[in-house]
Amino acid sequence: MASDPRPYGKRVASLRWGLFFSFLLLVVFAAFTWLVTWYDVQPIGINGANVGFATINKAVHDLFPGDEGCYNATEIIGHFCLLIAACNAFLALVNLIKKKGLRRMDKWYLITMFYYAAIVAVYIAFSMIPINSRPNNFEQSYPSSHTLLAVCVLYSEIVFLGYGAKRNRGWIEVFDIALFIMMIAMVVFRLLSGVHWLTDIVGGILLSFALMSFYRTFVRYFDYPKKG
Repeated sequence: MASDPRPYGKRVASLRWGLFFSFLLLVVFAAFTWLVTWYDVQPIGINGANVGFATINKAVHDLFPGDEGCYNATEIIGHFCLLIAACNAFLALVNLIKKKGLRRMDKWYLITMFYYAAIVAVYIAFSMIPINSRPNNFEQSYPSSHTLLAVCVLYSEIVFLGYGAKRNRGWIEVFDIALFIMMIAMVVFRLLSGVHWLTDIVGGILLSFALMSFYRTFVRYFDYPKKG
């Protein structure tokens, strides 16, 4: 594990503020989710299914009823994100074997695996909670799992690329920009594809920000990279 150049007190303060901000984002997501369940609920879904924020959701969906090209693009990005997660999981396993135990393995890998586990847990939980169905079928739609996957996993890769790297900084910055563009593309194309309501996308973004904030907080506290 890399040594942290910051005094212990500052590390603790950074952890506290990071957790405070992370929980604040989680509260914002919870509040938005609550609003989705009761504000402006109308039967605009398939076969008269009720949907919150109906007026704006219907207006946006009527404006972007669907695009197969955008949908296919989000599927490609989604599979790329799964590949990244699988590669990082493999590297974590190699690190675990090399270090001969959880206590000795690099904290970044351990934190990242917990982060991925949290993403999976959230996905499973919301797949069992009927908040919104999709515009064109009865599949659970809130929050957008593709948005959650892309934003969270691509962010973890940006952190990984900058983790203590000293060489090829130019190429790493280019790749970081490409990953950020992919995040934006997933959000925009998922909306344009017409398979989600606007609030599904917004909910996915808010939840992603909360998980990302927790992830960043713990990475900075437990395995802060060396300077220089």
